[in-house]
Amino acid sequence: MVTDGLPATALSFNPPDAHVMKKPPRKHDESIISGWIFVRYMIIGLYVGIATVGIFVYWYTSYNWSTSGH
Repeated sequence: MVTDGLPATALSFNPPDAHVMKKPPRKHDESIISGWIFVRYMIIGLYVGIATVGIFVYWYTSYNWSTSGH
């Protein structure tokens, strides 16, 4: 429930597609993710991964461990 809150909030602000039910279904041999979309997802995934690890490393190396007893 907690992890679904932010994506649900983001989706709730998107306007609905008025003609979504009037569009024909995609062909069975048509790919779901095109080449450009895949590259875009990879770039965003790498960015988020590098940012997450970078923030963790920064916090881990800059924290004063002598006061915590570890």
